[in-house]
Amino acid sequence: MRFTFGLVAAIVGFAVGAAAAPLTPLLVPKLCGDPRLAVSLLRAYNPIGLDHFYTTDVEEFQNAITKLGYIDEGTTGYLFPSQEPHTIAFYRMFNSAVVDRFYTTSIPEVDYALESLGYTYEGIAGYLYPDTACGALPLYRLDSASAKEHFYTMSNDEGNTASVVNGYHFEGIAGYLFPF
Repeated sequence: MRFTFGLVAAIVGFAVGAAAAPLTPLLVPKLCGDPRLAVSLLRAYNPIGLDHFYTTDVEEFQNAITKLGYIDEGTTGYLFPSQEPHTIAFYRMFNSAVVDRFYTTSIPEVDYALESLGYTYEGIAGYLYPDTACGALPLYRLDSASAKEHFYTMSNDEGNTASVVNGYHFEGIAGYLFPF
């Protein structure tokens, strides 16, 4: 009985002492960009040239729709216009011979596309995440060999439809964006 009473007193004393001690917040380094700074990755499609076009520049987007025959397909997702913590560049290239825009985060792919596939460099489309660590979701990359066209979507269903109906094949995940 004395042992039980002593054990209970020791546990209560520890619990009271622990509760009385001030709690120290866990310090976590800021590893992710501020999602409030993300902007729309706009998507347009040209049915004549069979080209999907992605940009964060509203004026460039409007020009493609009003003057170049593209159709507004809305917002694909959200990425950053400038470098944020844990983000990587999303490079944009264009091949005028096959009318295709190609986007990638891979420098070796950029180099190969420029040196061997006839693409020209158009700059950085924005910055996205390389993984899910910051709560972003996958941006799928698909390719159509027959249309010579790349397609990017966050919708698994849309990607599957493009594969079945339009002959695109899944090339992987281009990066991670905040959903629309």
